[in-house]
Amino acid sequence: MRKTVLLLITFIALSISCSNDPRSKLSQTGNFGETIENTNDSKDAIAAYSTIEQTDTNETGIFSGTIANYCKGEGCWMTLENGSKQPILVDIEDKAFVLPRKIEGKKAYVKGTMVKDSTEIKILAKGILIQ
Repeated sequence: MRKTVLLLITFIALSISCSNDPRSKLSQTGNFGETIENTNDSKDAIAAYSTIEQTDTNETGIFSGTIANYCKGEGCWMTLENGSKQPILVDIEDKAFVLPRKIEGKKAYVKGTMVKDSTEIKILAKGILIQ
């Protein structure tokens, strides 16, 4: 009997803690981090990736693309589709904000710097607009 009560209390505590996920309350669209108001001058992320791949020069601006995947744990990164190449990693700079859940396939505008380091090309994001 005592074990049953302990199991029941444990189950209830786990259920309550899992339902209090703050990311579940976030809207799946909108601005996260620094606000992006004007998307007219955004650069296609795939085209910018190709340019940086050839020139080894960092590029700052707003990059647009389709979300391929995202961090399901803490919401600290996502990837943008990149044609037949490896998806483009978008890393949230200084973990300044988190992303909502269920955002695959949505259009995203990423404000930040696309950089090439020794292993990959990625975007260090200061803000993201998901539509």
